[in-house]
Amino acid sequence: MQDTKVSQCVSSQFSLPNMNTTTPADFPEWILPRLRGTIPEPHQLSLRFESYLYGPMTALLSGVFSASRDYMVSPQLIFVRAEAPDNGDSSLLVEDISVGEIDLGYTMKNPAAASTDYLGTMIPGRDLGPLRKGQFIVPDFLVLKVSVPYSYIKNDKLIAIVELKREEEQEEYAEVQIFGYVKAVYDKDLKDSNLSRHFRAFLVLGRQTNIYRMDQDGTSVLEKVVETVEEAGLLSELRILYNREG
Repeated sequence: MQDTKVSQCVSSQFSLPNMNTTTPADFPEWILPRLRGTIPEPHQLSLRFESYLYGPMTALLSGVFSASRDYMVSPQLIFVRAEAPDNGDSSLLVEDISVGEIDLGYTMKNPAAASTDYLGTMIPGRDLGPLRKGQFIVPDFLVLKVSVPYSYIKNDKLIAIVELKREEEQEEYAEVQIFGYVKAVYDKDLKDSNLSRHFRAFLVLGRQTNIYRMDQDGTSVLEKVVETVEEAGLLSELRILYNREG
């Protein structure tokens, strides 16, 4: 586990520079107060349900990564691990399969049986049985840049993963989870056009947010720790990522 907190923003008095030239100028004023009011203070009772955070977090992410700027915030978008399921035929290699053609090589007799996930990983047909637990991943949010042609989803670029937890006490378990998400993205071997070189994973632990970058071997590196509910914290870091991506 990562032991060192690289940086921590704790002041609510920090004044952000004017970034409205590169981020939406009409960022709604209610979002941070609502997020601040939804996540309990340390001395208060914890949230009963993690889902209480989904509304404010959807608003926060969409406020920065605006649809009007060709971004899409996708909640709980399922994607499959890159390993091809065992179909009992070792002669069929993933490298030999052309995505979108004849059935991806899994079920040669039934071209409609196989498919792909949103990020292009091949999924076996239902006649081979349902996906087993552990073969697929469901992050709370993916942030994607929609590319031209807009109707072709395989052109989208992955900008960030955001995972929510109710409180900091879940950090040890949650880090294992986010590390797995980042490694799964790495294992997909996405093209540069499909994975931002600025890609970040945000682990929201109540009022603390850990930010990770992906190392060259797919491991997660803790970059900094910021306050979730302060303007100089998570909101500022999301804007920085937006400005880097353009």
